[in-house]
Amino acid sequence: MEFHAANDLAAARAVFEQGTRCCPDAAGLWLAWAQLEDEAGDAKLSERYFCEAAMADPREGSIWHAWGLMEERHGHFGRAEELFEQGIVVAPSSGSLWLAWGKMIERRGNVKKAQKIYLRGCMQDPTSKEIRRALHESETVEA
Repeated sequence: MEFHAANDLAAARAVFEQGTRCCPDAAGLWLAWAQLEDEAGDAKLSERYFCEAAMADPREGSIWHAWGLMEERHGHFGRAEELFEQGIVVAPSSGSLWLAWGKMIERRGNVKKAQKIYLRGCMQDPTSKEIRRALHESETVEA
C-alpha cells in the first residue's frame, strides 16, 4: 500500500476504513490494517483488526500466523501458542504456521516439544523444506 510505504498513517487508515466498510469480508484488508496498527504501536486496534480478519476468513492460515507472531513479539507467548493452535485446527496444511509455532517453542527452550510440532507439520505439509530443515537443525542442536 503506497500510503503505508510513505508513512502517512492517517491516509492509510482512511483507505483501510473505506475499504473494510465497502468490503467487510475482505480478510486481507483487515489483516493488512492489523499489521499497520501493530507497526504503529496500537496493540489494541491491531488485535481488533486481527479478530475482524479471522471472522472474515477463519480458514486463512496467514491470519493466524501473523497474529501469533505479533503476540510473540509482544511477549505474550501463551496467547501466541493459542493462536498458532487455533490456526492449525482450521488450516492444518499451513506449513508457515507449523514452522512459526515450532520456532517459538524452540526459542523458549523446549526443543523436544518443538520437534514434535515440526514432525506433525511435516506430516501435514510434506513439501515444506523449511519445516524439515528446522527439524533437522533442532536435532543437530540437541545432539
